[in-house]
Amino acid sequence: MSASSKKKLRKEQNVQAMTERQRKEQAEAKKTKIATIAFITVIAVILVAFVATQAVKFWQRNGFTEKNTVAVTVGDHEINAVTMSYYYNNTMNNIGSLVDQYGASASMLAPYYIGLECPSDLSKPLDEMVKDEETGETWADYYVNSVYETIQQNYALYDAAQKAGFKLPDDARASIDAEMAELKDAALQYGFPDTDTFLRALYMNGASAKSYKNFLTVQHTASAYYSHYQESLEYTDEDYRAHDKDIYNEFSSYSYNQYTFSYTQFRGEGTKGEDDKVTYTAEEDEAGREGAKAAAESLLTATSKDEVATLVEAMEKKPSVSNVEKRLYSTIKSSNEEQAKWLADKDRKEGDIALFPVVTTDAEGKEITNSYVVLVFVARDDNLGKLDNVRHILITPDEIDSSLTGEEKTKAQEEAKAAAKKAAEDLLAQWKEGEATEESFIALAKEKSKDTGSAAEGGLIEGIHRDSGLVTNFKNWAIDDSRKVGDTGIVDSDYGYHIMFYVGEDEVNYRDTLIKAELVHEEMERWNEELLAATPIKAGSRKYMNTGVVLLPATEPEATEPATAAPATTAPAATDAPTTSPAATDAPTTSPAA
Repeated sequence: MSASSKKKLRKEQNVQAMTERQRKEQAEAKKTKIATIAFITVIAVILVAFVATQAVKFWQRNGFTEKNTVAVTVGDHEINAVTMSYYYNNTMNNIGSLVDQYGASASMLAPYYIGLECPSDLSKPLDEMVKDEETGETWADYYVNSVYETIQQNYALYDAAQKAGFKLPDDARASIDAEMAELKDAALQYGFPDTDTFLRALYMNGASAKSYKNFLTVQHTASAYYSHYQESLEYTDEDYRAHDKDIYNEFSSYSYNQYTFSYTQFRGEGTKGEDDKVTYTAEEDEAGREGAKAAAESLLTATSKDEVATLVEAMEKKPSVSNVEKRLYSTIKSSNEEQAKWLADKDRKEGDIALFPVVTTDAEGKEITNSYVVLVFVARDDNLGKLDNVRHILITPDEIDSSLTGEEKTKAQEEAKAAAKKAAEDLLAQWKEGEATEESFIALAKEKSKDTGSAAEGGLIEGIHRDSGLVTNFKNWAIDDSRKVGDTGIVDSDYGYHIMFYVGEDEVNYRDTLIKAELVHEEMERWNEELLAATPIKAGSRKYMNTGVVLLPATEPEATEPATAAPATTAPAATDAPTTSPAATDAPTTSPAA
């Protein structure tokens, strides 16, 4: 082989070797690339999964679904599930708190305490118990519908307030701020990092301080505007006279004697069984009714109230007797409209007598009369008397050590009360030594009075009359006929000691106050109905409402961590609106009102 041929062969071999090496390097590079791509792909999947998980958590935590779920539409407002939970959960909290405190008795107390009914069976889910057999409404439906009514009432008033340019008063704004501050403190107390997290635990995902404050703002605006409109209503003497022209006696009060005969007095001794339980036959019960009727009718022969009293005194089986003094027509009417109409007859005179059977229904739905009432008319009072205005400064005893009991507790209470009395006497003496004017009394009341309901108004209590719901000593001092402008004194009550200042008689008398109350009531009902009619409501999704609540479980539920179950006592309770007002205002605990 020639030198050139060898050279060419070596070159070809070098090229071939180079190609093999490149192939190997390329193959290794390809493997590395594939491995790298696979690694990156795995990392990407992990990252995507992590981001997706965080996104889901973020979505859930912020309640985007709940906030975009329309629970109810009222007027132009779409109320989402979160805001609905504020209303609904607070209502259920109120009911649950009543059940926790009173157990099965809550069914009887609920209408008086929270303005809502409560099922007698508290051990079953609300959505499994039918409340109205005719309509099929469950107890859950009943509570949801009551919340709808509250929402409609609040937004009808809120919209009216906005339309009228009504500005929320400073005290209402301060109240909202105070409630939000309490929520923040409660959140920290129970280990939550912030108010938003606390509210999510109390209600649902999506709950926040911002939306809860908006919820409170609507409520407070509705309540404040209702009061503002009511207080703006004014009437003239001509209005009063026109209103009572044809129903004059309905604004009077009546004194009468009432004698009630029950059939149980006249049905005999009955039959005592082995269990010592006494039973009566149908014939004995009927004989009792006839006896009660005959005894009641015997009083109709009398010609005066004194003669009736004499006849009753001579009876072997005496009726129960009530000597009623100056009872308002409306009060009488609320218990028995027929009796009220008889008493209010314009021709009624002293000594008139009437018999009223008391008709009830037995277990079979049959009407029966088990008692008879005899009324003897005594007098009518047209309520033309004065109303009195006073100012007062309440001095309350200091709180005593809660650990004290028995004689030590009694002694500490007496010492605290004596100290409060001396403080009241010293304060009155201090006032007398100064300018001793109504203006100086007002300043002192604003500074010293513990009655949070009147202190800001200089202790003013207006329109006091004999039927006012004030503690007896306070009321009697104010309405004393001998009272003169500028009179002062000290009266005691269960609240403490009241330093009194007599302002004078009110501009209207008691009768016109009663008439105004009725005129205002009628106007507010008409106005409220118009607002509701202009603010229609339409139910939406109930997905996030716990309608299967069991108010009194058979067994105690297992304890849960604070982060998942916040205590019910920390949830500000929503005030249920009465039929004529958006919010019920509780009287301050230091008020002289009973």
